[in-house]
Amino acid sequence: MNGNALEAGGTGNSTPVQATRFSRSASQQWRVENAKDGNALIVSRLGKTLEISGGRSTDGARAQIYALNGDSNQRFSFRQVAGNCGLDPWARVIPDAGTITCASDDGQRVYCDADTRGGVRLVRQISGSRCDEGSTSGRDSRGIWVDAGCRAEFDVSASTSRAGSVRGAIARS
Repeated sequence: MNGNALEAGGTGNSTPVQATRFSRSASQQWRVENAKDGNALIVSRLGKTLEISGGRSTDGARAQIYALNGDSNQRFSFRQVAGNCGLDPWARVIPDAGTITCASDDGQRVYCDADTRGGVRLVRQISGSRCDEGSTSGRDSRGIWVDAGCRAEFDVSASTSRAGSVRGAIARS
């Protein structure tokens, strides 16, 4: 709402995360992954997980990045809050950042949320394992999926979606 984004100031464990002006840098790009307990992990494009230092739940607690360990201070939950943050709930949106990374790091099928109605294009294969459309990668109504070790960047910038009210907030579990 204020034009700021979470940014990790480096790549090392315990590097602080702060709100800075949005610049589309890799250090400001995050993805939400399912944790095994139904909560969410927030993972930086740089490969580290967002966590709250010391697991505190008080205002002003230090947010930082750390290697994924799945501890409670790295797990977040989403809850519904009221209001639409001033957004038109029927506005048509074309995303600015149309590239997402989807990875089957454990060799299992993984879904990555994306609006695929406008098409998806594999931009860059990152893994040593092949990413073959229909076999180890693809798209459906749930988003983009990868399997059998495929890891790649996909362009979804041609997609358009109906923007609903912003009703989510992040809460540490």
